[in-house]
Amino acid sequence: MDGVVAVAGALSDASRVRALAMLRAGELCVCQIIAVLGLAASTVSKHLLILKQAGLVESRREGRWMHYRLADKPSPTAADALAWLERSIRGDARIVADGKALKAITRMDPEELCCRLRCNDTSVCAPGASAGRTAGRAEGAARRRAARAKQMSA
Repeated sequence: MDGVVAVAGALSDASRVRALAMLRAGELCVCQIIAVLGLAASTVSKHLLILKQAGLVESRREGRWMHYRLADKPSPTAADALAWLERSIRGDARIVADGKALKAITRMDPEELCCRLRCNDTSVCAPGASAGRTAGRAEGAARRRAARAKQMSA
């Protein structure tokens, strides 16, 4: 049952679903995923860790680069979830847009991409990624305020 809960939890976040959709194309450097999602590196790393703990993705280190891919031999639960996800997101506008952005980003030299991301050069990010980051921060702040208000009223 722990595997089911881990997989369900991993799929409960739109950014993790988007990352999984990107990985259908093959192995990616974490910088490439960061550029498409438009999130902070630490946030993307946490999302990828959750996907890895659920058995949905695998990683490998090559020097200072971290590469992620869909799990070669997922558990039956993870395999079923990936098949369901594939059917469910087919044709989704955001997934299609991410795919187009990923094509452009994968044409860039990964070392240059990572360097530009470290320098906060948002021109390498997918269109709208920085807006998504701002919206994500606003949503997170609103959730934190609501949680504090709930704690204070209890």
